[in-house]
Amino acid sequence: MGSSILQALVRAGGAKNLKIADHDNLETTNLNRIQASLLGLGKNKTEIAAQSVFELDPFANLSIFPKGLNGANLKKFLLTKPKLDVFIDSMDSFPMKIRARQLCKKFKSL
Repeated sequence: MGSSILQALVRAGGAKNLKIADHDNLETTNLNRIQASLLGLGKNKTEIAAQSVFELDPFANLSIFPKGLNGANLKKFLLTKPKLDVFIDSMDSFPMKIRARQLCKKFKSL
């Protein structure tokens, strides 16, 4: 999900409309790179990220996709309002990376 990127964007105060997606739940092996506590173990990573966003900016407009991105919802993620100005990818799936770039190019979201 790129939680460190997300936190940097919110701390900088630039982005007010954000969309985050991740299908995964927090595990102990994630704690070396995700700012979270042991209390978050087993929770969806988007829920944890959303909480940190709202702690930094309670007025942020945040859209959450807790089931992650896939072929069925990628277009919705990119095009539903608020439309993305920038798409930051930290996905593991190479085919999804390619598809996301194709759609961003097509819809001028990259």
